Amino acid sequence: MILPMLDRLIDLLVSVARWFRFWTVVEVYKRGIRLRLGINPTLLKPGFHFLIPFGIDQVIEDHIVPRVHRPNAQTITLKDGVTVVLEPIITFKVNDMMKFVLEVDNAQAAILDTVSGEILTTVAAYTWPELLEQSTAGSLRDALTKSTRKLGFKWGIEILKVGFSSIGKVRNLRLISTTTQRWEEPD
Repeated sequence: MILPMLDRLIDLLVSVARWFRFWTVVEVYKRGIRLRLGINPTLLKPGFHFLIPFGIDQVIEDHIVPRVHRPNAQTITLKDGVTVVLEPIITFKVNDMMKFVLEVDNAQAAILDTVSGEILTTVAAYTWPELLEQSTAGSLRDALTKSTRKLGFKWGIEILKVGFSSIGKVRNLRLISTTTQRWEEPD
């Protein structure tokens, strides 16, 4: 009976102590943005920084080191009618912290969606033999990296590389039902 009450008391003391905190430390692999009363963004580089306590200053931090994301596999029909599955790998890093944090909501999701769309439009223009030739030569990877890099900069992201962990030919089965099932209420 006493332990749950003690846990709540400790949580209360910790949350109150946060209001009096007048400093922050930004690690070397991160950058931060300080917002004073929700406005006046200031970029914080690694190191020790003073803050105005009581929630007047708020710090938003994020990693600036390269990240690797593996979006869901994409199924694409090529121009010769062959259906393939691609498993993309996207390597990127934050190069403009202000844009990444303040100008777009969920920049990572936005860039993953954009890269997926660019993969679709680029890869769909190939035939199966061309795709195999281009993917082994590396020119497909280079073309995708170049075209998606431009798109990433508007969100404060530098795309370092777009590649594939696997490319495979698949059979596409579509089940079409010609009968309609009706729901009947019991009497």
